[in-house]
Amino acid sequence: MTRGEHPKAQRQWIRLWIPGALRGSVRFDLSAEERSVWWDLLAMAGESRSPGIIQSTEGVPYPLPWLAQTLNISLELLEQTLKRLVDTERVIMNSECIHIVNFDYYQYPERMKGEKPEGSEEAPGGDKYAKQRYGGSVKR
Repeated sequence: MTRGEHPKAQRQWIRLWIPGALRGSVRFDLSAEERSVWWDLLAMAGESRSPGIIQSTEGVPYPLPWLAQTLNISLELLEQTLKRLVDTERVIMNSECIHIVNFDYYQYPERMKGEKPEGSEEAPGGDKYAKQRYGGSVKR
């Protein structure tokens, strides 16, 4: 393990759907500052021991002031962005963590086909916080 590497990190990258990033609803729903925070949150969710979930340890949230400092942004911008992301159903926040909606679907499409991700020891499965096609989020 190299210095600074997360002990259970499996990936050093996240997938980004280019057309959606350039012309999708994120472009219209979020300001430039909020989009920057969104991309940072996606990176944190990708680095997480539980991909798609931003948390300190299982069931323990990062304090928002710490998260803002880590992302090098104001607490006000973080709170504004999280509110907008909840309102647009991109994240689900609870007392334990920040869940990126549909993270598994976009990052691990092979899981949606019942296949095991290449090089992964994890069992296949879906995102338990996946967004329904025409509605809000549903816990699976």
